Amino acid sequence: VSTQSTGGTKEERETKLVSEKEHGLVAEFNVPGAGLLFGVVDRYQVDKSKVPTKMHMSCPNGKTKIVNSSMNIKKTTFGSAHFWSLTGEFTKKACRADRKLPQCVENVRKTFNNFVGQVSEIEEAFEKCFADGKGEF
Repeated sequence: VSTQSTGGTKEERETKLVSEKEHGLVAEFNVPGAGLLFGVVDRYQVDKSKVPTKMHMSCPNGKTKIVNSSMNIKKTTFGSAHFWSLTGEFTKKACRADRKLPQCVENVRKTFNNFVGQVSEIEEAFEKCFADGKGEF
C-alpha cells in the first residue's frame, strides 16, 4: 500500500501467509445410550510490545532512509485440532430402573471441560457410567 502525503510517500508492507483447514469428527451411538466428543487444539499466541523494526522511507527527491523503530504484535492462531469420541449403550433394563443414567455422562462432560491431562482419565470416568451391568462401553 502506498499513500501520498505532503512532504513524501508513506509505504506500508505486510507479508501474511494464511492456510486454513477445517477439522471435524462424526460419532454415532445406539439409543438408549450416550456419546461424547472431545477435542484438543494447538493454540499459538504472540503478544509482544516494542518489537524492533526498520522503517524504509523514500522521499520525492529519490533519497532513501532507514529508521529504527518498534511496533506491537498481537496474534492468536490455532495450528491443529485433534478429536476423539466416546460412545456407549445402556441396557433397556438399566434405563427403566434409573432414568438418570445419562446424567452420569453429562457429569463426565462437565468434569473434564477444559481438562489438561491423560485421555485415559476421561475414558475411565465415561466407562463407569456403563459399569455394573448398566450397559456397554
